[in-house]
Amino acid sequence: MLKRLLLIGSFFGSFLFPVLLNALTFTLPSSGNDIIGQIQYVHSEKGENIYDVARKYDIGFYEMIEANPGINRHSPIAPEETITIPTEYILPNVQRTGIVINLPELRLYYYPTGQNIVVTEPIAIGRYDWLTPTLETAIIEKIKNPYWHVPKTIKAAAAKKGIYWPDVVPPGPKNPLGSYALRLGKREYLIHGTNNPTSIGKRASSGCMRMYPESIEALFNLVPIGTTVKIVNEFYKVGWNNGVLYLEIHEPLQELAQSKIEQTSLITNTIDQVTAGSNAHIDWSVVNKEIERPSGIPIPISSQVSGSTQSYIEAAQPSNSTTPEEEPVHEQEGYSY
Repeated sequence: MLKRLLLIGSFFGSFLFPVLLNALTFTLPSSGNDIIGQIQYVHSEKGENIYDVARKYDIGFYEMIEANPGINRHSPIAPEETITIPTEYILPNVQRTGIVINLPELRLYYYPTGQNIVVTEPIAIGRYDWLTPTLETAIIEKIKNPYWHVPKTIKAAAAKKGIYWPDVVPPGPKNPLGSYALRLGKREYLIHGTNNPTSIGKRASSGCMRMYPESIEALFNLVPIGTTVKIVNEFYKVGWNNGVLYLEIHEPLQELAQSKIEQTSLITNTIDQVTAGSNAHIDWSVVNKEIERPSGIPIPISSQVSGSTQSYIEAAQPSNSTTPEEEPVHEQEGYSY
């Protein structure tokens, strides 16, 4: 808890303090900057595994793997092993309002109205062939102790694996929705908790977005009905920090992934656009190395420029994500999970 409080700082009023203890919360960057947080380095404790460390620091599974490619995934980590905690982020290239979910990053950002802060948490998203869609919507309902009305499509898919769901799962430890849920408009999708915390930071759901139990409780108590929700697909992000340009890359969603050549072209064009008119010198060897094996961490790729910079948002660059037409992916008699 101490480490989380150190990250929160003293920039919010006491009335927010109780609900933010279980959430990574940062002051928004100043004008011309796009980065929040900082990388932490910790030592593992005896008996800890990757899931224990990830949950302790509000990190998802794949984020931990990207930042620590050699870490033991399946059994306890050796005591006193140095672990990189990737708690530094380039903010997504969208308006900084409401809830923003970046699918390849497996992460949610919430910008409370009237507060100069951003709350960020890891999530789980839809599995391959159950892709969570990109869309713009809003929270239309907050549900405590939700019942899960199991969609026929999910029941049928589970039955093929020998798992037989009832039509309705009541609140309790067997309910995959956990104790809290936020219903999104236009589609039968939820942001909800889970009874399987080890799934956070993975593609593990049938389309909904899962959060750690303590994280969804904090978000549930913080967000009002009507909060906008924008789900985007940004496998790479660029942003300024004190005159230096940074690049953050995550593995693209498998079913939407482009070739490395196409990825390189996209990233190169974006960097050229962002640095146009500046005296930034780009280290393309660093860029190419990060494209080849993404670390999921913001990496400095330029010299420090003189004069002021515009954040990626302020420069009004277009987002890489697209919003498909609103057609249901699952049958509408229940929620996916």
